[in-house]
Amino acid sequence: MRGMLSRLLPACLLLSLGLMLAGCQSRTYELGEITASVEAIDPDALPGDRAVITLRFINDNIVPVSFIESKHKVQINGVNLAEIDNPEPVGLAPLSTTTRAYPVVLLNPALVRQLVAQGQTEVSYKLDSVMLRQRNEVRERKKGETSGRTILGPAPKE
Repeated sequence: MRGMLSRLLPACLLLSLGLMLAGCQSRTYELGEITASVEAIDPDALPGDRAVITLRFINDNIVPVSFIESKHKVQINGVNLAEIDNPEPVGLAPLSTTTRAYPVVLLNPALVRQLVAQGQTEVSYKLDSVMLRQRNEVRERKKGETSGRTILGPAPKE
């Protein structure tokens, strides 16, 4: 019986050590949810057929995330309103949000003027986004679509 235990104990110790070392290996983290939404559309912020659209970026991951560029298409009430081509990086801390304001040329300024003249302060929107992330030498595209209601006017102060 003692002989069997003396052979079994080193085998158990080696197995335990192997399992501990296997648990210490680095793992790849699957990128979870990152979303963009329209915080506000301010047609009075710029002259002419221009406006400022404020987007909110949300990182639901437990790791920081950054994008090297992003592209967004904004619709209000089912009509194309603007396209945002953002060549600037956006960084997000874990489980955080950030906002960015983008000057845009309105694709349908008459619709915006009509909504403002009617006293509308909120509109329905749809946002299609493509965010480009680079990890080491690999570029990943993160596509998303959000919809909801947004402010037609200046974005709230943070």
